[in-house]
Amino acid sequence: MKLQCVKHQSRFIKHYQIVDLQSSGSLPLIRSFHQSLVRRSEYERFENKKGKTLTWEFRLHNPYGLLSIETDKSVEINRINVLQHPGGDFAAFHLVRRDTRAMPDKAELLVNYDEERNRLSLVDNNNVREKSCDERWVLEVPPYYDLTVQHTGDEADAIRVENLENQTITIQSVGDIHVHNLKSRDIVLDTTEGEVKSTKFLQGNAVIKTRKDKLIDFKGQRFDIQTEDGNVRCKDIYGNTSSVLSQTGKLNLGNVTGECSLSTAGNVAIGSMDGSLEVNVSHSGSVQAYLVRPASVSITTEKGDVSVSLPLDVKCHLNLTATNISFPAEMSLQVEEVDNLKKMKGAFNEGQSPVSVCSKEGSILVSVQSWFDSLKLGS
Repeated sequence: MKLQCVKHQSRFIKHYQIVDLQSSGSLPLIRSFHQSLVRRSEYERFENKKGKTLTWEFRLHNPYGLLSIETDKSVEINRINVLQHPGGDFAAFHLVRRDTRAMPDKAELLVNYDEERNRLSLVDNNNVREKSCDERWVLEVPPYYDLTVQHTGDEADAIRVENLENQTITIQSVGDIHVHNLKSRDIVLDTTEGEVKSTKFLQGNAVIKTRKDKLIDFKGQRFDIQTEDGNVRCKDIYGNTSSVLSQTGKLNLGNVTGECSLSTAGNVAIGSMDGSLEVNVSHSGSVQAYLVRPASVSITTEKGDVSVSLPLDVKCHLNLTATNISFPAEMSLQVEEVDNLKKMKGAFNEGQSPVSVCSKEGSILVSVQSWFDSLKLGS
């Protein structure tokens, strides 16, 4: 394979293109990536603060394998520099310390590469040696390595993983979990005391459990979030099935596609929904949703108010139950009152897709607006 590297540099970003001139197709295979001049790795930031570093370097059998970590310290994991190692056959572990104490002997630390199984392993917890609050691990691995992390420290620690494209990622942590630009078939992020944050996007079949807030952009087939009292904020969920469960937190979702199930005691807001939706809100939580193309919708709340917006041309069949119901003149609904509850039903634009909304002690507002108006650019 003959490679040609072309570099384009601006003030803040270096952009590289590696072109395979001997690719089998009619056009050359172009692989692009960016190197930020502003965002430096954790390893570089510690180096600039006169820190001490122990480094292990490994020449790997191939770029596919497993990285297994057991530690009570903070960890940052990132892909190797593909310019320096285009074959993806290199890995490096850095133990970085900022205090003045002497570094441990390498023989004390369980760092290993099993060439037969193509497995990198790191064990550094209180069973091995005493923890230092000024220590952390910075790991550079091929992007295709699967990842398993078992963190047993405290909630002040953080696990940060960036720029991996593999098959499985499993992280169990006491502290925060921060992920950036991950593509994996199966992803499990579980923290007992910290928060989970995802930036750029998270692609794969994901299960996320935490007690605190989450900010997630998701693309994949299956998506499951569980939190005790934290708020959930998702900019985009592009998946076949998704489930979000929070005992008391607020659910704030942007663009949602596929089948989505939401359950909480807090408020729910959905920027746009394309598919099937089931919402169950206990107590006085309110619901606000813009239904772009509803396949089947069921929204139930005990005491909260519900606001549903529909496009002008959407086709659906409404079934509404509440103490008070407001709807636009464009809709022709049958009205009846049973046990101090108003019930209204009828087709909109001769549609049949069911949209059922029930608020036992609250009110329902149905409005019609264009997609542009739903953006609320003036607010």
